[in-house]
Amino acid sequence: MDPTKTKLLRKEYVKALRKLSESAKREILEVLGTTDAINEATIGEIKQIVSKHLAGDKAEEVVAYYTQQFWQRGADFANRQLKRYGITIEIPPHLGILDNETLLQLENLQLDLIKGLSEETKKALAFQLREGIIRGESISELTKRVKEVINDTKWKAERIARTESTRVFNAAAIDRYQKAGLKKWKWYAAADERTCPICGAKHDKIFNIGDPTPPAHPNCRCTTLPYFDKESEEERKEEFGVGIPEIDEKIGKALDDFEKALKEEGSFTKAVNRVVNGRPLSVIESERIGKEIYKSYMKGASKDLRERIQLLLPTKVNRRLIEKAGNVQINYQKSGNPHYNWWKKRITLIRGVGSENEWRDFLHEYGHHLEHYGAEDVVKEFYLARIRKRGYKLRRLNEFKNYEFVGYDVYIFEGFEHISPYMGRFYPSKLAKDSVRNLMRIKENPEVIEDLKGDIMTEFVSVGLEHFATEESMKKLYEADREVFAFLLSVLRGDFI
Repeated sequence: MDPTKTKLLRKEYVKALRKLSESAKREILEVLGTTDAINEATIGEIKQIVSKHLAGDKAEEVVAYYTQQFWQRGADFANRQLKRYGITIEIPPHLGILDNETLLQLENLQLDLIKGLSEETKKALAFQLREGIIRGESISELTKRVKEVINDTKWKAERIARTESTRVFNAAAIDRYQKAGLKKWKWYAAADERTCPICGAKHDKIFNIGDPTPPAHPNCRCTTLPYFDKESEEERKEEFGVGIPEIDEKIGKALDDFEKALKEEGSFTKAVNRVVNGRPLSVIESERIGKEIYKSYMKGASKDLRERIQLLLPTKVNRRLIEKAGNVQINYQKSGNPHYNWWKKRITLIRGVGSENEWRDFLHEYGHHLEHYGAEDVVKEFYLARIRKRGYKLRRLNEFKNYEFVGYDVYIFEGFEHISPYMGRFYPSKLAKDSVRNLMRIKENPEVIEDLKGDIMTEFVSVGLEHFATEESMKKLYEADREVFAFLLSVLRGDFI
């Protein structure tokens, strides 16, 4: 459940350790390339080269830098987890000293492992060179033996980097949980085809602070989550989080980024622009990007709508998500309701509704396009998690004020009424021939929607993106439900691509 940036950092660490062995290999091959015969003096020189790169100052610099980075990542992760439960951690100066002591211990552990790898490599090289000498092998044959040893060393260095970065990350997280007063934590295993039986058996199990934490084995990918007793956990779950760590992590990060941007920018529109793009897009930049987007992925909009798309859409939706969703055709009709055809990738709008309403209608229908072709799986996971928390409460949409006119077979799940009942609407199937049958099954047992999640479509992103039309409606959504707002923001900035 690694956040993307942590994965990238881990790859950097792997690369840095492998570079050390590559540097050693280059120097060793230079020695082999400039000598006619290998003797004990040459073997001794090769051992010194290995020590210089793997057990010397360069290794210490790499370990010190990445230990600090993973500690900070783990601490930030834990802080975001705790913040969703209303807990904010401020570290007093004297506790920061303890952090530094722990960091030093973790650095030394890694250095011991790398120094051990250095000794192992020196022994393996010495053995292979002596074995080759006894067999009367040429320099080129001995060089091949050296390359095999170094390649094995690179693989072992990679394993150290992956395993120990997990150890540091989780040590920092547990440190924060302990400082928050927690006495227990929950084991979370990355649930996929690579999950091993050891970690699978520990997944979702509760442990005491002080119990051994991940990694459970070399290359372990598990992490730790905060745990509260059942009563307080249920109370806090209602406050924030849908219970899916991968999603909750990105929600927490998006909310942190947005609230920081809002404080500095003083405007929802500017803050969203900054978070969606990683930096504020100027009007000139936005228009340039918007024109490129419209030319490449859209056609058919009226002049007013085209100008709004070109100027405003890049400030609300990251270009990567737009590119992933791909082409969409915009059509018009004289009357009726705006709608989106997922099969034909076509938005139909109504003529003569006014530029503001046309923009809002476009965002609503374009939200369907982004959900269906840009973030369908994660949106369904979030939607189902929200209705699961509410106990799968199914209701007719026409029970709500302003929706009395809709038919009797239009249903919503509760959990979004404070934003708009329509956000809870779902479509039982992408295909009309299956809709009636699927709806009957859901009406009989609402929990069946979990089994049908591959078929359903929702109004979640469409209603959500519609709220991003103006400063006022963004503020309204944020104040009504920060969790929904932050999830939509994480989708719109492409966190799940």
